[in-house]
Amino acid sequence: MTRPDGFSLPELLVAMAIADILSGIGFALYQRQWQGERTNAAARELAARLDELRRRAQQKAGACHLAVDPAATTVSPAAANTSACGDFGSLNLRAVAQGAGDLLLCVQPLDSTAACTVATGGTTLVFTPRGTATTSALLRLHRPGDSSDRCVAVVAPLGLIRNGRANAAGGSCDYTTAF
Repeated sequence: MTRPDGFSLPELLVAMAIADILSGIGFALYQRQWQGERTNAAARELAARLDELRRRAQQKAGACHLAVDPAATTVSPAAANTSACGDFGSLNLRAVAQGAGDLLLCVQPLDSTAACTVATGGTTLVFTPRGTATTSALLRLHRPGDSSDRCVAVVAPLGLIRNGRANAAGGSCDYTTAF
């Protein structure tokens, strides 16, 4: 008696079950990576907007005031703005991160290691005509389920803007590595 060529039905079912398990794991990892990249995009956009306004204050020789609203996750022109800053719109970080309705923005002191679990803070950042900042602040972006927060620091008095990633949820920010 000769053995038929091909696979039997139980062999095919086992192969399909293994393929389903591997694809499910792969899809979950892909989703988590995509969520992290959206948070990175929001942090990069925030740092770019802050740097743009710092440069605009230098170019126009006037102070630029920004209102940071953690509840709405926005950075917008403050009421004290002069015409030197020009017309710049509000930056909605949840819209930048596309579908990140759960994105949290926390404003903390620069040396803070507190976890960002509830949108807290709220401040006004001021960039002077020399490009310096009057206040230091740590803007921490957090998404539930993400392994680490993204940090954007404004360092006074030099007005440096630094991007980083928290070492762990609620840990200190590391500015030596790229996203």
